[in-house]
Amino acid sequence: MNGTRVCLLLTCLCAIFFLTAPAWGTNHALIIGVGAYPHLPSKDRLEGPSHDVRALTETLTTFCDFAPENITRLVDSQATHKAILKALGGMKNKTRPGDFIFIYFSGHGTSWNDNDTAILNMDANTGALVPVDFSLNAPLEDMREKLIIGKRDLFPIIQDLEQGRNVLTIFDACYSGQTVRSCFPSRVARGKTRHLTLPANNEKMVDDYDDDDDEPPSSYGEDTIKRPSYPYNNTVYISAAGDYEEAMDIDTQTIQAGFTTVDGHPHGALTNALLHALQGTAGADIDGNGSLTYMELKNSVSTAVSRDFKHTPCMLYPENWQDIPKRVAFRIPPSSPPEDISASIHTTLGVKLEGAARKLKPEIEALPNIKTVTGDYDVLVTPARATTAGGQDLFHFYLPNQTLLATIPAREVPQWLSRQVRVRELTGLNYPPAGFHVFTEVLGGGGVLLEGSSMGFRMQNDGDSWLLLINIDSTGIINVLYPAFPNEIPMVPAGKGVNMPDMAKVIPPNFGTEYLKAFAFKKPPTDLTYFMGAAFTPDDPKFNRFMEMVSKPGPAAQMTISVKTAARGDVISGGN
Repeated sequence: MNGTRVCLLLTCLCAIFFLTAPAWGTNHALIIGVGAYPHLPSKDRLEGPSHDVRALTETLTTFCDFAPENITRLVDSQATHKAILKALGGMKNKTRPGDFIFIYFSGHGTSWNDNDTAILNMDANTGALVPVDFSLNAPLEDMREKLIIGKRDLFPIIQDLEQGRNVLTIFDACYSGQTVRSCFPSRVARGKTRHLTLPANNEKMVDDYDDDDDEPPSSYGEDTIKRPSYPYNNTVYISAAGDYEEAMDIDTQTIQAGFTTVDGHPHGALTNALLHALQGTAGADIDGNGSLTYMELKNSVSTAVSRDFKHTPCMLYPENWQDIPKRVAFRIPPSSPPEDISASIHTTLGVKLEGAARKLKPEIEALPNIKTVTGDYDVLVTPARATTAGGQDLFHFYLPNQTLLATIPAREVPQWLSRQVRVRELTGLNYPPAGFHVFTEVLGGGGVLLEGSSMGFRMQNDGDSWLLLINIDSTGIINVLYPAFPNEIPMVPAGKGVNMPDMAKVIPPNFGTEYLKAFAFKKPPTDLTYFMGAAFTPDDPKFNRFMEMVSKPGPAAQMTISVKTAARGDVISGGN
């Protein structure tokens, strides 16, 4: 069992979202954490969950108006399969219509997507939580019964529970055991992962396999698999990671290496970001008014986790929530809004070279605003095992969180690095609070998008504004996705937003990390029509004109997110 925290697809598990009950309602919470698994190898026991439960309980009672008597906790030995389902089922009798119910789990997880647990033959559209009494030595059928499977166990409870109530469920656990290879080739990431790995070549389990009439699952990614629609009306979901990502546990070793958690104790990466947001120390409340909207919360935890780790929290919510940008999730302590950092973006790119990449040092050091470093870096360069069709060396470029940024042929390295200096000016551009917000998200997947998959985009605004959405691909090319046509230039009313489904497809060869940056302007920028549907590079004169347009726009809001893409052949089973 390779310790991984996994995010579970809500269609089959449940949903996560921070909802504030009406004034007459009461806040309730069920907080579950399992790290001391007695029936798993010691290497697979997790440090974070017990600290997650303690810190989250303290935060809810201190900052978020939860009464201690309305918080139920199940920690380690208490969190059995039976006890968890009993506690979930009992929440309806403890609450009344109008109440807010927060359901949280921290521990191991698995899903059908995980080749390491494929023999369990779970439904293709579900995931599972691992309770404390799960055993790797049990017969296959007993293992399957002990898992808390989303579609089988959680869906009917939550669907019943949300009637007249608001439900938030957070699972800080791994959703998929099939993960993108750790940055092509695998690199050691900080922390410990949480996903369920069954013993290899277990003959007893194989003998028991034919007990189920269903066919064993085929390779993940089959085009015949269709995600069911989001089934909830009052439940929202924020996952720890995307479909192909393992979520991380910030363990003692990671803390000793210099990573700072909210209280100095081990935590899940998602939970650590969540605690910062709820305690008002993360700048999540963009306008500092003490009201944390759903979008502010999701943006805060997603930005923090994806910056430091190799996974990205994702969110699902009811389709009819057109006013989601304005919906308040939590009341938190008022704080000073984040300062305008646009003038202080550091544009010197620190590049660290490993192995055969060191031969690039003279070329790189000759580039303006770029320096080679031996310690902390902005970009890490390592040699790739493969070469181009012409035999030219390829190099991998990584972000500090060990996520693949791009794979570039040797002759293109200088140009690519020079582009990254300018790209950082754009991705790091920020504005002071303007009294309204813009949010963007990827439709059709989250975390990692595989080769051949379609993707679309959604922008949400909570103030009348002119919208602009750009994509910066792994080669540094900027593409204006919206507006692309004259009829998309007009002002977009507050709350209406823009949906752009199936706009693009992930195609080779430029896999890695891309960025989406959304803008909302109170007044239409003078050059908005000029850049409609445009594509340009940072070394094109258009880039300077674009930066001039977005650098001093008057009242404006922005949001930047990262998107990871990968070849299907780079999806592997298991963890580190």
